[in-house]
Amino acid sequence: MNGEKIEVWKDGKNIDLAANRENMKFLKEGLSMSDMVLTTVDDLAEAFKPFNPNIRVCPNSVDINTWEKLPLQPRQGVRMGWFGGDTHYHDWLMIAPVLKVFMDQNQNVTLVIMGGKYDGTLKGIDPTRIEHHHWCDIMAYPCKAAILDLDFATIPLKNTNFNRCKSPIKWLEMGALKVPAVTSYVRPYSPLMDLVKDNGIFVEDNDLQAWFEGMVAMTKSPYMRRDMGEAARKTVEQHYDANKTWKIWLNAFEEVASWPRQAPQLQQVS
Repeated sequence: MNGEKIEVWKDGKNIDLAANRENMKFLKEGLSMSDMVLTTVDDLAEAFKPFNPNIRVCPNSVDINTWEKLPLQPRQGVRMGWFGGDTHYHDWLMIAPVLKVFMDQNQNVTLVIMGGKYDGTLKGIDPTRIEHHHWCDIMAYPCKAAILDLDFATIPLKNTNFNRCKSPIKWLEMGALKVPAVTSYVRPYSPLMDLVKDNGIFVEDNDLQAWFEGMVAMTKSPYMRRDMGEAARKTVEQHYDANKTWKIWLNAFEEVASWPRQAPQLQQVS
C-alpha cells in the first residue's frame, strides 16, 4: 500500500538455495537408481528421461463412485469456485484483473474459494460474496467438494514448464461432480477438450476478455452448465475413472517386477 517492496523469496530467510540444490542432486540420483519411474503426464515423463530411460505414464484418476454430485436442496444464486494452494497463486493472479468487474456485473454470483485466499486479488469485491474454506482431510475431500455445491469452476493455469508437468486432477474432480469449468487451454488441461464434445469452456492464450466472457456465459446459462457438466462427467467416466485406469498402473508394476534384479547403477547426474 505504501510502495514498500515485499520479497516473496529471500535466500537465507524463507528459502535455502544451497540446500535446495543439494536436495535436487539427491532426487536426481534417486531417479537414476530406480528400475522404473512412473509419472502422470507426458511432459513430466520427458523431464525425467535425462535421469532414467524407463518411464511409464499412468494417468492420475478419480474414483467415480466417490466423487459424485449430491442431491442438495435447491437454492438461489450462482456459486463459482476456485480451489488452489500456494503454487497456484500466480495462476489465480492472472485472472484477477477481470474478477472485480465480473463480480460487479453479476450480483447473483458468490465466489467460493478452497485453499489459498489471496486478499490482494479480491480488493473491491464485497466480502459477503466471498466464501472461503480451508483444506480438509483427504478422506473427506470428495464429500467436502460436493457439499460446496458449485455451479461452475474456474481453473486458470499459466503456460509454464512447471504447470505443464502437472496432472489435470482439478478438472477431473470437478467433472466427476458434474461441475463444468472455465479452464486455461494449456497442458495438462487442453487434451481434455476433445475427449467428449462440449465438456467445458477452454480459454486459448489465457486471453482476459475470453476469461471474462467464459465466466459470464457460465453464469447466464444454467442449461449450458447442466449439459457441460454431464459431458465433463462422461469424460471422467470414460477416460479417468480409477476403477478402470488401475490396470495401467498394475501393468507397470508387473512389468518392472518381471525384470531380472540388478544392483543399482548410479548414473552421473548434473
